[in-house]
Amino acid sequence: MIIEDGLSTETLNDRNPDGDLVFPIHETPEERERKAAAAEKKQQFERSKFIGRASIERWTAPGPAPAIPWAVRPLFPRGMVTLLPGEGGVGKSLLCQTAVISVASGEPFLGLEVTRGSALGWFGEDPEHVLHERHKRILRATKVDEAMLRKRAFILSTFGKPESVLFDSKGPTSALTELESSLGYIDDPSLLVIDNISIAFQGDENIRSQVTSFLTHMNAVAHKHNVAIVLVAHASKTKGDGAFLASGSTAWFNASRSVVGVEGGGKRRDQSVWVKHAKANHSAKHPAIELQWRDDVLVRTSDVTGTLQSTADHVFVACLAECERLGRPVSHLRRAGNFAPRLFQSFPAAKEAETGVDALTEAMERLFALRVIDLKPYDRPAKNLKRVVLSK
Repeated sequence: MIIEDGLSTETLNDRNPDGDLVFPIHETPEERERKAAAAEKKQQFERSKFIGRASIERWTAPGPAPAIPWAVRPLFPRGMVTLLPGEGGVGKSLLCQTAVISVASGEPFLGLEVTRGSALGWFGEDPEHVLHERHKRILRATKVDEAMLRKRAFILSTFGKPESVLFDSKGPTSALTELESSLGYIDDPSLLVIDNISIAFQGDENIRSQVTSFLTHMNAVAHKHNVAIVLVAHASKTKGDGAFLASGSTAWFNASRSVVGVEGGGKRRDQSVWVKHAKANHSAKHPAIELQWRDDVLVRTSDVTGTLQSTADHVFVACLAECERLGRPVSHLRRAGNFAPRLFQSFPAAKEAETGVDALTEAMERLFALRVIDLKPYDRPAKNLKRVVLSK
């Protein structure tokens, strides 16, 4: 070490051409040792990759912080994982394939704003022909022009194929590596749906460390490509405080940034299906969305009743929905004891709206014409009985 006389303490960090630290001669050996250690610590600080990345100096530039990006606001945030659990047959795969079409076309999903971009659907439970037929159904229902989907919508069946497994007890598989690479080949990936994690994840769903490792890896993929990854899951039989849990470890729920549960009548088409925002780390929870089956797709109940023209129309539909929930058949025939308008006039909704038999009868005829309601046989065929039902 070289020491030069007459230097002030401001030259503490100075070095000579040989790289040695320079100190004033009046300092004691202890002071020099302390300052040398401080200088070395500062150099280590500046060389630290973590400290460099963590410094808040990168946020000092003027202007607002960037907003959270969304594939579907506020359900599917980009750059992170969303869990979508639900019971079998409730319509999870249909909803997710619809989401792929909506994001790729820029059309709203369940009435919610989307960010248009490329969308990928990886389906391990459905063969090619099922996805193809469902695709046509979705296009008919949404009226999306298929030309809008070119080079933006990608739907793959891995049913019964080795690439259906993306992660096992050893970590990512070659199929997941290929899927990650594919995200880099397409334009602006906004949404990636993986259906179902019971197939994609072949680790132990009950071991927290394995589940967390998988979700950490998927969050890293989502962040790298700024894509919303939706993991479809079979629901656990245990639900607490309205939270939808995937089968297995609670880490599925805890490590996901958003959780969107689907529940309802299962394979029954005469009951509502509900989409419920069970967890939201980056937004307020969205109110539950009620869906109905119509032409073998799920649509918002509000879209079905959006054609209603009067208070009586709304009252009739509300009363009919209540009768369907109770399993109580109603008739369109005036002579019948269960004539719908006559029964409905005593319901709370009709009393509150001061809607009588005549107005409800007019509403029923109008709703038949609009195909909002229909007739369906019930009881023994020989009786030729028909009940009024909401169209599906």
